[in-house]
Amino acid sequence: RAGAERAMGGPNQLADIHWKRNKTKKHLYTISQVGFNTYFEPGEWYTLQVGSVGHPEYIDSVVECYSVRMSLSAGQIGRTEISFREVLQNWVFDSNETARFIAGGGFQRKTQGRVVTIASSTYIGDADYYCDGTADQTEINLAITALAATGGGTVHLNNGTFNLSATIVGDSGICIELESGTTIEKNCNDYAISCVGTAGTHKSYFSVYGPGTITQNASDTNVKALINLSYCDNCAVSSCSLISAFYVSIFYDHCTNLSINFNTFDSGRIGIYDNTGGASDSYINIAANTFSNMSSTDGVSAVTLIGNYNVISNNIMRDCTSTGYAYGISSAGSHNLIANNSISEVVGSTTINFGIILAGNYNNISSNRVTDNGAYGIYVDSGISNSITNNYCLNNGSDTGLANTNGNNFYDGGTDTQ
Repeated sequence: RAGAERAMGGPNQLADIHWKRNKTKKHLYTISQVGFNTYFEPGEWYTLQVGSVGHPEYIDSVVECYSVRMSLSAGQIGRTEISFREVLQNWVFDSNETARFIAGGGFQRKTQGRVVTIASSTYIGDADYYCDGTADQTEINLAITALAATGGGTVHLNNGTFNLSATIVGDSGICIELESGTTIEKNCNDYAISCVGTAGTHKSYFSVYGPGTITQNASDTNVKALINLSYCDNCAVSSCSLISAFYVSIFYDHCTNLSINFNTFDSGRIGIYDNTGGASDSYINIAANTFSNMSSTDGVSAVTLIGNYNVISNNIMRDCTSTGYAYGISSAGSHNLIANNSISEVVGSTTINFGIILAGNYNNISSNRVTDNGAYGIYVDSGISNSITNNYCLNNGSDTGLANTNGNNFYDGGTDTQ
C-alpha cells in the first residue's frame, strides 16, 4: 500500500484519479447485435473501433463495458445490447477534485427512493450526479430520463449555479426541485426548462419548485422563455425566482390545469404569456405571485391571458414601465376570475397602458386594488356580461379608474372608486 501511494504521489492523487475515472463526463456508446453474445463482461476493457481515418464517423478508443442486456421475443433469435463508456486517459493531478471525492462518499451512490440529487460544480457534498459548470443540462437530463423510465420522481438541484448551453427537458411525473441558493442560468438560444407534449399525447404532472432562481445570462439576448410548457396538463411552477428574462419568464400553450403560484418575477419584459388562446388554455391558476421592475422599450406585461375559465388572484404587480405599451393584466378570454390583485405604477409612454385591460365575455373582475397607473385603471375593451365589482381604482391617468368603450359590456356594482 505504501509503495502504491508513493508511486502515485500520495492519497490525494489516488483520490483524484479515482474521482476523474468515475465522475467526469465521457463518451457513451451503445451497440446492438443480433443473437446472444455472452463474451462481453461488465467491468472489462475493450478497444472499440468504428469506421476508419477520414470517415465522418471514426472511433478508435479504449472503452469499459458497463452494461450487457439480452432480450428474446417469441419466434426470434434474440438480441444483445452492449453499453461502453470511454476510459479516462492522460490523467493530470488536480487537487480540486479530491475534496469532492471524499465528500461524495464513493463513486456512484444508488438513488434513494425516487429522488435523484444533482450537485453543481461548486458543491462538495453527496450527490448522484456531479456537474462541472459547463453544459450542466447534460447530467440533469440524464437524471430526468432515468426517473421518467421508472414512472417519475424528483430531481433535486443542490445549491450553486447550473450553467446551461441547451434546455433542461422535462417529462411527465418529474419534479425539478431547486433548493435555496440554487441558480439555473441559461446562455443559449433555447429555453432554460421546457416540457413539451403533442396534440395527441400531452405531458402531465411536471413541476418546478423553488425556492431557487432561474435566470438568463446577461450576454444571452435570445427571446426563448425561461420556462416553456406546451401541451401540458396538471403541471406547476411554484416558489421560484424568475429573474432577468430577456423576453418572457413563463410561456405556455395548449395547457389545462396549470398552477403558477408563489413565484417572484423580476426585471423581465413579460411575466406570464398565454400563446394559444380560445379554449385550448383553460383552468390556469395564477396566484400569489409578485411582479416588479419589469421594463422594455417595446412593451411590458405582468400577465397576458387568452384562455377561458382561468383564475388570476392575489398577485402583486408594480413598477412595470415601458416606452411602448404597458399592461398589468391583459385578459382576452371568457369566464375568467380576476380578483384581489394589487396593481400599481404600470406606466407606458402612450395611452396604451392599463392596470387591467379586458376583452371577452362573462368575466368577473372583483376586489382588485388598481392605483397610480399611467392611463387607465380598469379598461373594458369589448365583450358582454362582464361583472366588475368592488374594485378600488385611484389616481390612474387623469383620475380615470374605469373606462368603457362599448357601453353594454360590463356590470358595475357601483363600488369602484374613480
